Amino acid sequence: MIITVASGKGGTGKTMVATNLALSIEGAQSIDCDVEEPNGNLFLHAEIKTRREAGIPMPVIDEERCTLCGNCAEACEFNALAVSKKRVLLFSDLCHGCGVCSYVCPEPGVITEPTLSGIHDIQRVEALCRHFRVPALVCINKYDINPENTGTIKDYCLQNQVPVIGEIPFSPAVRQALVTRKSPVDFDCGVVTGIVERMWSGIEGRDRLGSDWSLRLSE
Repeated sequence: MIITVASGKGGTGKTMVATNLALSIEGAQSIDCDVEEPNGNLFLHAEIKTRREAGIPMPVIDEERCTLCGNCAEACEFNALAVSKKRVLLFSDLCHGCGVCSYVCPEPGVITEPTLSGIHDIQRVEALCRHFRVPALVCINKYDINPENTGTIKDYCLQNQVPVIGEIPFSPAVRQALVTRKSPVDFDCGVVTGIVERMWSGIEGRDRLGSDWSLRLSE
């Protein structure tokens, strides 16, 4: 069985949930596919045998060909591009390397080179899972800090027949575990540890359907 922990938003607790599930499942293999901050090993403490550099494509503007039409900035969902009267400005820290700027450019003026909030995002991920026919489950992290938002997420999941497999409360013990580079399961974070273990039991029970699961995380 393959369990994918995903979210369209940063900081929701994907690494915390993924590493704790891995530690709760005997013989599990954990693969951290985060292209920007693959930090799951901070809590798994696995031996790293090989390393190699990796990066994402970043736009490079050919100012001689650029017509300053503004298509790239308008299409960029992450606001990584802005067009002034004289040139196109790139905010590289915001760029996700999706390449849409190159796609919408009417001139060959944008090329790429390899260099190094919750409802909207869960809707995007849910649509992606539905498109590829991947059965999915939802975990709501820190559900108790905004009950209204949690209710909206649960209503959306109910309307789209997506089971909510777990609701993890905000816990200072989890924060302390992360500060000491320990997983909440190893740190024994009480109720959170129990919730993660019950989540795995629920996923394992659904595996009788013979499907791989995508666990979407929201907050």
